[in-house]
Amino acid sequence: MTSNLTNSADTLRSSSDMMMTDDAFADPAMMERRSASRLAIRLNACLMPLSGADDIRCETVDLTPHGVHVSVPVGFGVAPGQRYQVELAAPGATLGMGPLLTPPGVCATVVHTRMQSGAAAGNVAVGMQFDQPIVV
Repeated sequence: MTSNLTNSADTLRSSSDMMMTDDAFADPAMMERRSASRLAIRLNACLMPLSGADDIRCETVDLTPHGVHVSVPVGFGVAPGQRYQVELAAPGATLGMGPLLTPPGVCATVVHTRMQSGAAAGNVAVGMQFDQPIVV
């Protein structure tokens, strides 16, 4: 179940370099950073820091050809400007045990982070922009 979104104009806008809380997103203009809709999909993900630090296993929240929103456990120090190689497992697959949705070498830059609350408390919402669009 894949769809081709490569012709969409979904682009992440730059944001400030600070960690935000859910309250910072009360204004709808602050909540939506893309010019078109995104694909809400839960996939297993792995962020591999280009700095050589430990890999981060996490889960996607949504995806566009130009970027991804992931939920990362607190404690990894993910911050705007950091760069990662990104692996996304294909729908229904587990990282290391099935096909990948992303081709080898896909890299992305963190553009915003915010602490999550409610059921996702203990995680950081991370918005990332791919260097090159991917086919989803």
